[in-house]
Amino acid sequence: MAELASFICQTPIAMINLIDRDKHHIKFKVGTNMNEMIKEDTFCQYISSGSQMMIIPNALKDQRFYDNPLVVNAPFIRFYAGMPLITQSGITIGSICVMGRVPKDLTSSQKQRMRVLCKRVVEMLELELSLVA
Repeated sequence: MAELASFICQTPIAMINLIDRDKHHIKFKVGTNMNEMIKEDTFCQYISSGSQMMIIPNALKDQRFYDNPLVVNAPFIRFYAGMPLITQSGITIGSICVMGRVPKDLTSSQKQRMRVLCKRVVEMLELELSLVA
């Protein structure tokens, strides 16, 4: 699924994260070897409380991120788009995000495909949990 997000948005990095109080656990990824991140260092911390896609066309020009470790150090993120993974019962369990090293935006088609992909990821996670229970 991370590969599909990367393909849809034409970005070198994509991740599907599960969150807890302090960390984002990267469960599926492309373009990075990170396995987890401290919540304060993530872009996704800003989307976990909402249900909308967050797009940062240029992180250097955003007050929240211009000095973020992921922006000023490798992987030198400039573009970010992410959506929360929200269960049918309304609980935010993680996020799906894409990132790039050059400023950009997403087309309306890419945004729609990311919304659909986000729903499918949640459905797959919920199905897996129901099979384990």
